[in-house]
Amino acid sequence: MADHGLTEYQARVYLTLLDLGSATASQISPLSKVPRTRIYATMQQLHEKGLVQILPETPLRYKAVPFATYLQTLADDMRSRAKQIDTGLDGSLASSRSTRNGSRSRGAGSRRSTDGRTSGSDS
Repeated sequence: MADHGLTEYQARVYLTLLDLGSATASQISPLSKVPRTRIYATMQQLHEKGLVQILPETPLRYKAVPFATYLQTLADDMRSRAKQIDTGLDGSLASSRSTRNGSRSRGAGSRRSTDGRTSGSDS
């Protein structure tokens, strides 16, 4: 589970919740051996990662999202980020090429000396 970015507490809680189906924090805490003072924060973190659904009941109940569903969502997110990076990179490369081509056509870096010869440096 650590390979997928979960802390020890998150992994314990998630695996316990998979076994239980749905449960309250007070039911999960002793079975997962995660201190009750940390259970709510851990549940919120798992919810933010997309691994736990919070069921709007009193008291709040939590339900594990199937790990395959989580991995699919994670893969889709990574593909989307890669596409954004690729699009940004393509734009940067195109901009860089047009800047370089514009410099060459203007003859940047060369100047004429007083005797009419072209020089490529200031030395």
